[in-house]
Amino acid sequence: MSLPAKYAEWKGIPREEIDWHPYIDPEKCTGCGMCVTTCGREVFGYDEENHKAFVANPLYCLPGCTSCSLWCVFDAITFPDKQYIKNLIKEKKVLLLAKQQLKKKREEKKRKEEGKTVKIAVPSDDGKTISHHFGRTKGFVVIELEKESNEIKNREYRTNTFTGHARGVERKHGEGHHRAIREGIGDCDVVIANSMGSGVYEDLKSAGMKIFITDESDIERAIELYISGKLSDNPLSTCEHHHHD
Repeated sequence: MSLPAKYAEWKGIPREEIDWHPYIDPEKCTGCGMCVTTCGREVFGYDEENHKAFVANPLYCLPGCTSCSLWCVFDAITFPDKQYIKNLIKEKKVLLLAKQQLKKKREEKKRKEEGKTVKIAVPSDDGKTISHHFGRTKGFVVIELEKESNEIKNREYRTNTFTGHARGVERKHGEGHHRAIREGIGDCDVVIANSMGSGVYEDLKSAGMKIFITDESDIERAIELYISGKLSDNPLSTCEHHHHD
């Protein structure tokens, strides 16, 4: 199966080479929907005819994660032996990569503390274009930009596991909903979006973030315009029409 880029590998290992995903015992599954609505990686689907959950995207599962088995009060979900992941980490020298990633993260934090970089968050469903629905976006492209040279120091895609909308779970809007978004991109200085509810707009703004509401749809183009100081910003014409995102 063709995997989205964000799931294509884990710690440098092609995801297809990692035999790790949940198994559902249909005899024990009651169709409660806990796994379907709580997993943030779209691993599960729901069989409307039989009223059972099923593993729709096994390779979307985060290697080593067993959270869904804990959520299942009927013990219908199982995983391979956890020793498999430990052996994989040793065989593939994952710890070495983890140390390199940690070093990079610490350097990134230092640059930010010294005020040398700015982090930009852009809601996106595909990593290329700006999502039209801020709160329902599948994730955020986060770009770390060096202020003096405008060089991109780091780029990552953060899957949106922090808002209920993104998981298909209805959640009341308000401080709790906004706080989840704020915490998910709380290390960012700038947010570029196509639309945003007035409530979350004011909430992020009060947290010290600079918000750009733009008609630009291409992320690369939006970043170029931001760097050149030409990125359009028209919050009043869009925010008032999207009270809930």
